[in-house]
Amino acid sequence: MVTKTKAKKEKKATAPREEEDTHVPVISSFTRILISFSLAALAVIYRLSPLWTKNIDTTLLAGWNETLGTGGMLKEVPCQLETSSTALPGCLPARCGRYVTDRLVTSVEAQRLIDIAERAFRVGGGGSGGVDVFDLYSGGVSHGSSFANVKILAKKKKVPTATLR
Repeated sequence: MVTKTKAKKEKKATAPREEEDTHVPVISSFTRILISFSLAALAVIYRLSPLWTKNIDTTLLAGWNETLGTGGMLKEVPCQLETSSTALPGCLPARCGRYVTDRLVTSVEAQRLIDIAERAFRVGGGGSGGVDVFDLYSGGVSHGSSFANVKILAKKKKVPTATLR
């Protein structure tokens, strides 16, 4: 004798499975209009952006992939120094400019500076912000929410200062 519950189970087991719902939601016409206007506004802003930056002097001295000769490249710019009463006569520059060169340090010296900075960052542990800073001249390095002297931190952490050189 077959009970009702067994019959229901058998029907469920033998019943053909319904196909999964593959219905794609339809975007409302309001949403389409909103997207269209947003894209049109972005296109207008993109096209007008050169007009806003027209007065900015963006002279390229050298690209990242260019190698400058031994002379480097100079661009003279107007001197915009604040003249104060404390300025000594004859101590203001006669001309101002930007100078770009590949000959400031050799590749060996550049690698040595990178090594020094990496060691300082390891001792300092990094700052709380997005950028870590190391001042080669003073020995200041990002440490938490402030700066600390890398030699003092090295002593506290018992790191030999000879490894910082």
